[in-house]
Amino acid sequence: MAAEHAFGNEAALGDDELPAYAPMLQAFHRACAVSLVAIIDSLPLNEGMVVLDLGSGDGFYSALLAQRVGTSGKVIAADSSPAYLNLAQNALGATKFADRVSFEQVDIRQLPWADDHFDLVWCAHSLYSLPEPQAAIAELTRVTKAGGWVAILENDTMHHHVLPWPPEIELAIRNAQLADIADEPIKLQKYELGRNLLGYFTDAGLSECAMRSYTIDHQYPLSVDEQTFMHHYLVDLLQHVDSQLEPTMLAHVETLIDPRHPDSMFNQASFYSNHLELLALGRKPA
Repeated sequence: MAAEHAFGNEAALGDDELPAYAPMLQAFHRACAVSLVAIIDSLPLNEGMVVLDLGSGDGFYSALLAQRVGTSGKVIAADSSPAYLNLAQNALGATKFADRVSFEQVDIRQLPWADDHFDLVWCAHSLYSLPEPQAAIAELTRVTKAGGWVAILENDTMHHHVLPWPPEIELAIRNAQLADIADEPIKLQKYELGRNLLGYFTDAGLSECAMRSYTIDHQYPLSVDEQTFMHHYLVDLLQHVDSQLEPTMLAHVETLIDPRHPDSMFNQASFYSNHLELLALGRKPA
């Protein structure tokens, strides 16, 4: 996810080190599993297809894709992190579709496969971290077969979560976010990545392009996974803006997002939140 997945930074980690966002990403997958399964079920997949799961992380989507392609299909789970690949391989090893999934360590900017290799390429919450997401989409298109599909799941960072916190806090955080990116055009482009995916797909030569939005609701009482996901997400957000918040407001925000604190917004019976996922689909012309 925009604030969570840092595909391009994984190379700086040791082979046995998971990225810092790993607990949050796993909690997100568990907490939002019903919606994420529905997203995968909406993809144009058939039995026998060869599918690439790029930025496969813990293997959550690899497992879902493997179910869709059947016994005659194949899924390549590709990531730059050896630790993530090992985690995913161990997780999928005990499943009945383990033999449908293979694992590859890759650099998303220069994929090792020939042109026209996959029936569908799937990439979830990984493009945000790359310096040139348009170039990455072009590379995904290159390895997709003529008539095949590129499917990308991303967020729009500035319009990701709707939270029930006081408007003065939301305004202060939004202003701090804008100040954080004001002098970095590349960062600004990544902040609006989700909403511009259709344009990037068209630029890459894809056709039949479509965008679908999925709203995932969170309401009190939250599950442990929902609390973990949202807490980690908001801690990450706060780390980018805390220097620009007044000390009293910063302390208030820290209380609101701490699920262990009785005054946390997560522990209020009136708590309701939602977040937006954006799925972009495009077909490589035959």
